[in-house]
Amino acid sequence: MDGCQLRQDCFAPGQTTYGIRRIIDVLAPEVSHLYCAIHKPFLIYDSLTEEQCSQLDGLYSKLLLEKSQERDLRLFSPGFLLRFRDHIYGDWTDICLLTSRIPLSEISPDRSEVPHECEVFISCIDAAYWEVFARHKSILDRIGEEFPKAVPCKLQNKTV
Repeated sequence: MDGCQLRQDCFAPGQTTYGIRRIIDVLAPEVSHLYCAIHKPFLIYDSLTEEQCSQLDGLYSKLLLEKSQERDLRLFSPGFLLRFRDHIYGDWTDICLLTSRIPLSEISPDRSEVPHECEVFISCIDAAYWEVFARHKSILDRIGEEFPKAVPCKLQNKTV
């Protein structure tokens, strides 16, 4: 799978940590209908009221399909990533966007492999930069248009 690295110079100063917002905005047409598997803790509700947090918690529970505590993986219904994109914090977080629902046991976030159903794989490296991999070149072309300083890379060389 081909990809690109979005290092700090691809984002406005201080925006690398929440770079997923801009990435998801670029990919919105493709990711809106995909299942979302996420590895590691990833949500931060900054500057929200208690009521807003409660509403998001309810939506989170509604969209959560499967959870694996021992592997720190969660699988969500389509639409999750678009709705929660403003609250995702990247620090060694992996996001696997899937065309169909698969068991979490088929996802190995610690390896540079993704299931066949994975259309887009997004990984944040130490809250410092993002890597985006896609099955279709058109997705990477759009990322390149939005982030002209993106550097091409390959999934098999993914930063661990």
